[in-house]
Amino acid sequence: MSLEPTGNATSTKYTAGQIVTKAVNDKGKEAAVTVTPESIGQKVDKAELNQSGDKLEAKVGSTAVTVADGKVTLGDDQATEPLVLGNESRA
Repeated sequence: MSLEPTGNATSTKYTAGQIVTKAVNDKGKEAAVTVTPESIGQKVDKAELNQSGDKLEAKVGSTAVTVADGKVTLGDDQATEPLVLGNESRA
């Protein structure tokens, strides 16, 4: 028995270095998750979420929020004006 074709599909590919899972709907929208030993990445349309051992980055188009140890950056790394930076002083 097989499923009726709907235009929706999912797949997972396993290799020695990574796992990639994708879901696509009949309107062409796609979501993907990639897992490696050093990072996890998620992508849905224009939005991305990337995590490594020392940094988290949420990005939509060219706008990003990056969190690293002791530092939060808001904005595009290629911005022509200064980025907004957050830093907490510890006494």
